[in-house]
Amino acid sequence: MYRLLQGDVGTGKTLVAALCGYANYTRSEQTALLAPTDSLARQHYETLKKLFEGTHVNVGLLVGAMEPSEKRAALQDLEDGTIDIVVGTHALFSKGVTYAYLGLAIIDEQHKFGVNQRTLLLDKGEHADLLLMSATPIPRTLTMTIYGDLDISTLTEFPQGKRNVKTILTKRGDKKVAALCEKSLEEKKRIYVVVPQIEGGENKDVTSVKTVYERYKKYYGDKVVMMHGQMSEEDKNVAILAFKSGICPILVATSLIEVGIDVKEANLMIVYSPSHFSLSSLHQLRGRVGRDGSPASFVLFGEGDDEENEKLSVLLKSDDGFEIAEMDLKLRGPGELMGTRQSGLPSFLVANIISDFKIFECARDDAKEIIKDAKSIDNVIIMNEVKKSLGDFRLS
Repeated sequence: MYRLLQGDVGTGKTLVAALCGYANYTRSEQTALLAPTDSLARQHYETLKKLFEGTHVNVGLLVGAMEPSEKRAALQDLEDGTIDIVVGTHALFSKGVTYAYLGLAIIDEQHKFGVNQRTLLLDKGEHADLLLMSATPIPRTLTMTIYGDLDISTLTEFPQGKRNVKTILTKRGDKKVAALCEKSLEEKKRIYVVVPQIEGGENKDVTSVKTVYERYKKYYGDKVVMMHGQMSEEDKNVAILAFKSGICPILVATSLIEVGIDVKEANLMIVYSPSHFSLSSLHQLRGRVGRDGSPASFVLFGEGDDEENEKLSVLLKSDDGFEIAEMDLKLRGPGELMGTRQSGLPSFLVANIISDFKIFECARDDAKEIIKDAKSIDNVIIMNEVKKSLGDFRLS
């Protein structure tokens, strides 16, 4: 299997992964579930432990921030086959990790990993199957589906009904957004404030998480907490707990909250300088609010230029991951199909991967038919050679 499972946040990708892991367990093989962050890996670990409670399926955890003794025990259990399903981060494909028999590799939020990283994990098993999971495929992945190298399964429905998230494009200082904040706080809800950088560049007012945090702190006081990538895992966990519990209902953070944080009470997200993010990242961020099915708002503080408006208008019109990925494909290009570059224009002399999509599909289907009928094709070629030797160049 070499398959992409596409579905928005909350459609049940994790449950599908668990079912695949169980199927793999029944054929006496190990499963590795790779997540991009420590917090998401731990979240998946707890979910799977609960799902397989009372069964013989042994679920293990392997992340970089483990105690040395815990890590040694996990590595030994993987090598001797005691662990049936292991959940972890990049540690899963590091040099010191040996699997007894890796039969299935599952990569969550696959757009967060490079081509080589996926290969490193797959190479841990002799003939491991691969399941990629994402809410929004990156352009290169989307293009690979055109070529038929990647099969696709799509989850189109939400188990608890479709989410009610309104996307708003406005400018900083909009009083309506301030009113939304006040309403969320009154209703004991949670608010995400997302900023693209830690320190920020020239325009720190809208690009620096530290600057934006200080501004919100000045207005809302102890209700605000900050989180970014330079903080220790312990400080991040403290910030998340304060946010989840409601002690600090406003979290000012970088895009690391894109994955791994499940707070059903969150009903408002404000994104500063959205042009700094890809469409796929913005779509993922939007999936963090309205998780309980109640009305939620996703606010983009744009700069107002035409290029940005054209890009962000996609999010206003659509909440379909593939449609958003197609627009990303147009904006960024598909990257290298035979290499590792994940964006940029391909080196075709004539064909256009966007406007010539249908002819690519036809060519792919023809190629499959040729492979399917390879035996009869071989017979035609042999007959042609026979006719050539007889001086008859016609092919009947």
